[in-house]
Amino acid sequence: MCNSPQWLPALQPFPTNAADWAGYELDLYERFRRDLLRAPRVTVMGREVVVSPHVGSDGREETFWHLTSETKGSDRVLEPRRCERLAWIRCILQRCQNPPTSDVVWWKNRRPTKRGFQTRLLVAPADFSYVVVLTESGRRYVLLTAYQVTNDAKIRAEHCEYWRSPW
Repeated sequence: MCNSPQWLPALQPFPTNAADWAGYELDLYERFRRDLLRAPRVTVMGREVVVSPHVGSDGREETFWHLTSETKGSDRVLEPRRCERLAWIRCILQRCQNPPTSDVVWWKNRRPTKRGFQTRLLVAPADFSYVVVLTESGRRYVLLTAYQVTNDAKIRAEHCEYWRSPW
């Protein structure tokens, strides 16, 4: 597994003490709002990146939970690696260019959804250690999720998809 690129922000360590969780969650949510909701918005290759307006029962955007947790059955469970790397999303997207640079690579894929196929833009540091997923929506990109690639087989799979991408 590759080390994190030097240009990425420091990790925001997950608390080891359960008593610290409420403050950590508030800090994460404030980071999410500051980096991804408030102006100026990030643009990727001339398109504004937005967050879906869907809000969960807790009053927070569903995208926040997609960025900080994983689905386990019918529940979303906090995932420490996702939480620690929340600050990476804006930084990675700001470095996304056409053509790809030595710092950040991108590729597109198509995935089936309930309403047909969806074109997605995947953006990653050149080592493929973390992937940010956007979907095309008119003249914008909508942030879907982001995740750390945790094993060499998954890194190889992302790398192969990148090289096979026709875009």
